[in-house]
Amino acid sequence: MIATVIPIVRLPKHLGYFDYAMSKELVPLLRIGQLVSIPFRNSEHYGIVFSIQKKATPTEKEKELTSIVHEIPLVDANHLTLIAFMSTLYGVSPCTLLKMSLLPIQKSKIKKMHLEELPKKPSLTTATTSLHTYHTPQQQSETIQHLLQQSSASGQTLILVPEVHAIDETRSALTISQQEDTVVWHSTLTVKQKFERWLHIRNGEKHIVIGTRGSLLLPFFDLQRIIITEEHSDQHKHWDQAPRFHVKDICTLKKKPTHLLSYSPSIESYFLAYKKDIPHHKASEAHLQEPPTVIDLRSERAAHNYSCFSLSLEDRIREAEGDVFLFLNRRGFATSLGCQTCGFMNTCNTCALPTIYDQTKNILVCHYCKQQQSPVMTCPSCKDGMVRLRGVGTQLVESSLRTLLGEHHPHAVVRIDADIEDISYLPRQRPRMIVGTGKALSHIRWDRTDLIIFVDIDRQLAIPEYMATESVWHTMQQVQFRRLQSSTFYIQTRNPDHNFFQSLGDPDRLYREELHTRHRLAYPPYSYLVKYFFGHANQTAAADEAERVYELLCMALTKEKKPIRLHPPIAMHPFYYRKKYWYAILVKITPAEWQEHLQWVNTYIPPLWKIDPRPISILSP
Repeated sequence: MIATVIPIVRLPKHLGYFDYAMSKELVPLLRIGQLVSIPFRNSEHYGIVFSIQKKATPTEKEKELTSIVHEIPLVDANHLTLIAFMSTLYGVSPCTLLKMSLLPIQKSKIKKMHLEELPKKPSLTTATTSLHTYHTPQQQSETIQHLLQQSSASGQTLILVPEVHAIDETRSALTISQQEDTVVWHSTLTVKQKFERWLHIRNGEKHIVIGTRGSLLLPFFDLQRIIITEEHSDQHKHWDQAPRFHVKDICTLKKKPTHLLSYSPSIESYFLAYKKDIPHHKASEAHLQEPPTVIDLRSERAAHNYSCFSLSLEDRIREAEGDVFLFLNRRGFATSLGCQTCGFMNTCNTCALPTIYDQTKNILVCHYCKQQQSPVMTCPSCKDGMVRLRGVGTQLVESSLRTLLGEHHPHAVVRIDADIEDISYLPRQRPRMIVGTGKALSHIRWDRTDLIIFVDIDRQLAIPEYMATESVWHTMQQVQFRRLQSSTFYIQTRNPDHNFFQSLGDPDRLYREELHTRHRLAYPPYSYLVKYFFGHANQTAAADEAERVYELLCMALTKEKKPIRLHPPIAMHPFYYRKKYWYAILVKITPAEWQEHLQWVNTYIPPLWKIDPRPISILSP
């Protein structure tokens, strides 16, 4: 008998399954999913039994399995099948995925832990998807409560939240008895907490699980349904390292009833609901917020007002009594340094991106590769002295705000962006004026905030990404969802004719226009998008490798005649990042067949390439 085991260690993507011989004593005791001890590379490691095969005579290469650590399987065969399938979709070793889904292995506790026998036949469920939209936090709580009341008393419900800070809010929507039956899971738990809570979930001791995206990989005792809150959020995507999965795709693989909850549905979900592919449950619009007021900055410039704020907003800021939030998703003092005579723009020597001026340190810095330069007083190209700072960053808005308010104003002016690591100093008693990027959104006291200003979103709308407008729209809708009915909300722009601003009073217009554009370009939801990207220290080598793989895929597609569209290699942005030059190939797959075709394309992708299904950015490495 031969046991195929997945070691619980991180290994390269091409390694994952190892065969071990079994002693006669272990043959009748071994079961799929058991935790076992195995000899692996000169030491003992733990692993999970993936399969058991009959083989008359083991070869000399096959080492003997050491022992069974726990007689009751840690996971079932269905979980292992999912792990194996995901490894082919996301180009990672099953060892990596298995390690992500298991509890921390502690030798002192692992043999003593109590495991319930997993159900041989899990409760039957139908893989359905539904969309639930609402407009207030109260309606969100009512929607979650309604879905939980429909749950089976014996089964488990997973509530996915986009970020850790949203867990407490979601938990507060539950009754006291439901909270006692709830376990929370996220990456910042201690080893002890992960060990205990993992067992609560695996043994079915808790019926409600609230967690971030990683909790979707856990082995549940009897998962009945999945609720995805803020389904539009890009934080539901594991984007920064492999496996680069999106929770919606894993829900599809798990084949469980999935409920998408949102106050600002994603364009994909809107499309599915519009086509009536999924049911759409809408909350009452009785408490719908008034759309934000748009301020045209072109007239301000014509009146020689070059401040960060329009004249009318300056008055509103001075008169504010409660908290004020000024949003600008661009840190630094100025976003570029350039010459007014020849058009020269100062760029990073490493990645060629425009440098950002940091006033606090009086330096030019690149936020991607962290390179620093001293500001230049004359243009290095034409030697003219007409070098000027351009663009608006959070430091400039903060400085302008302090100048506008004066020294004795009662508000505390606070900046929150990626440059600020410690925000524990936030005053609790005094009213605040917070200048910040997206990082600040979770620190706003919405029940005290009277005035919200989007200082400049034109740059975000102009980013050459197909999801740029949708991303800004969701940020705006988040403010609409959180703010008080009595508060006021302003958006400054130099381009009020943009479809974004024209759709503030008619959201369907934005969705229709975005879908029309994506249909013409065959972008999601009209295709399933996959980004394959490769980096090398030598630019020519990176470009040649990208071209080689592209030609290989073209030949394979011509031969097999698959309904797949390829885009030629493109240079990524930033072009040079983490000491490598990056190129990407975009692949568009028929949505209904994405699993099959993704597996097929992956067979032609070399090991050093990165695989990113359903990317949230086309250009970023």
